[in-house]
Amino acid sequence: MSPSPSEMVEMALSSSASEEHIAEQAIPASAQWNTANEVEEPVYELFDSDDEDFQRRCALLEAIETATSREDKRKAWQEGGERFHKHKTISKKQLSRYLARYRKKEFHLLLLGRGDKGQFRKPQEWYDFIVKIYKRYQKDGCRGNKHQAYIHLAALASQGEKLNEKKYKKEFKDFPLVKKELINGTFPSDPTVRKYINDYLKKKSVKARHPGSPFEGQILQSTDGVIELTHPNVAWQCDHTQLDVLIVDSQGDFIFETNKKGVEVIGRPYITIVQDAFSGCVMGFHLGLAPAGSHEVALALRHSILPKNYGSDFDLPDFKINDFWTTYGLPEYFVTDRAKEFKSNHIKHTARQLGYRLKLRSFPQAGGLVETIFDKLNKELNSLLPGYTGSNIQKRPDNAEESACFTLDQLEIAIVRYLALHWNNHDYPKNKQQIHTPHLTRYGRWWAKRLFDPKIFEERELDVCLLKKSSSRKVEKNGFINAFRLKYQGDHLKKYVGKEIEFRYDQRSITRLLAYTCSSKTEPARLIGVLQAQDLHQLQISLAELNWMKRKLDKEGREVNNQSILAIYAERIGLYEEVDDNVSQKRRATKKRAQAKRDKANNQSKVTELFPDKDKERTSVPKESAKQMSEEKTDTPEATSNKTKKPLKKGSQRRFDKSIMDWNDSRQRAW
Repeated sequence: MSPSPSEMVEMALSSSASEEHIAEQAIPASAQWNTANEVEEPVYELFDSDDEDFQRRCALLEAIETATSREDKRKAWQEGGERFHKHKTISKKQLSRYLARYRKKEFHLLLLGRGDKGQFRKPQEWYDFIVKIYKRYQKDGCRGNKHQAYIHLAALASQGEKLNEKKYKKEFKDFPLVKKELINGTFPSDPTVRKYINDYLKKKSVKARHPGSPFEGQILQSTDGVIELTHPNVAWQCDHTQLDVLIVDSQGDFIFETNKKGVEVIGRPYITIVQDAFSGCVMGFHLGLAPAGSHEVALALRHSILPKNYGSDFDLPDFKINDFWTTYGLPEYFVTDRAKEFKSNHIKHTARQLGYRLKLRSFPQAGGLVETIFDKLNKELNSLLPGYTGSNIQKRPDNAEESACFTLDQLEIAIVRYLALHWNNHDYPKNKQQIHTPHLTRYGRWWAKRLFDPKIFEERELDVCLLKKSSSRKVEKNGFINAFRLKYQGDHLKKYVGKEIEFRYDQRSITRLLAYTCSSKTEPARLIGVLQAQDLHQLQISLAELNWMKRKLDKEGREVNNQSILAIYAERIGLYEEVDDNVSQKRRATKKRAQAKRDKANNQSKVTELFPDKDKERTSVPKESAKQMSEEKTDTPEATSNKTKKPLKKGSQRRFDKSIMDWNDSRQRAW
């Protein structure tokens, strides 16, 4: 009979079990262990030493092995015992142990002495406990020595059984063995404690240089995580410093400032730089006399986002700055250090308004990229300029104050040329790692690696970067407002008479304001237009200069208004009388043109007057005599400079000559 299905299953199971039992008996135990575990890979060791002791010992052991006669072996053993160590002999038993190591090719053991050399006899728990005590004495500005750790152990041991109390529970939470031995009165000696602490300090002081991020897959570490630098405009870094160069004003006078100690010192400009972390290209900067704050950071960011638009004064004969510096766009992350100006509400609001994220560096060394620019700027540019002070005040050049003649505007031109033509167009530092790609400059890397064209912002979209006046102003009749003790006017304000408005401004040019409607909880502020300072719209006066003029007027007891500011500004450049005559002549010329236009419209004939006034006499003078009169009355720059209230200095002579020429031209046109 054929077996049933259940019987067939039982037979198969019994046969498989018997086969496994036979296989287990046939396979050795070592082979069974290897099948259950992974096969260990062979270890390949190589020991090669040029040590003098190692070579001497190998030669002695080799002489013992190669000796053939009995006498030679005896001499080899005797010489080996005497010379194996430099300063002592070893026994035949010790030499035989070294010979056994040599035969097993354990050459690395020939240089070893004691097996526990360099190790501590006490358990690791004691080491950790002593290090913990030492660290405790280093907190909160304390500088405890190593002997205090030993005194602390002795004090604990003196407590005896009191260490079992609850107040010591936290002290010995992870150190039960230490607690037990301290209760028994046993603890390491003072030299042992010092050895433990010295070993800890030695391990702590070991530093390894960071190899730097690779060319592909660069990263930037921040407090919120790692930022992968995959393309330009991913992350911008920003920092600021004070330049090591002295500058003067337009008159050649030093600009003084008050330091932290309240002492008045010669001022030096501050620069804030924004740099693209992917390409190393400088995106923009801000240069000013005021210490770097949130406003200066916002202005540097504004300059970085906008396309560059410099005038012809910045160009060189063969190079146009606008053709070489075409970086712009908006970053995804704005990475800074932890200074208070970078964490201000102004910068946070700017980030929310424009749509980028603020990040803080995880450690100070992460800002080394932008710090390199400051070092190169001082060494390659500022060190060549007159008035360079150097980074060390004690080693300042003797003629730094005497040679200083650069104004802030001239220094800005020099920095723009350096950044656009040299720094951005210099080879990218990691070109050596670019194996499959051509070598690129910093600007070339920014341009070639873009994934898309960045958005071009309008200037009005970045008004949030400008400083906002906290208090609003009420619009007066004919569209006037009062701010900074000056009058500002705008025709577009006439429909806002009697209403409150807000305004924003740039500290570098206070004669021009941007008017906005007052924001509320339901409606944002909207741009109204540009306001110009009355009679001052052609001048560029900074907020610092305006404050200086107002203090001078207050000290002299004079009223502060637009006319007095204009007068003191003209007095500063040595053209007070000339500007007054120029303004009056322009007014007379305007009246004459208006009168001639009315006479022509009314078709009135000219009437010869017996006693004409001075203005009419000048209009009736022939062209040749008028030309001769103008030549006679035109003053030379030397004669005009004698009329000035302040003697001119060499730094302002060129500007003064140009003003005299403009005044002469306007005077001739008026006549």
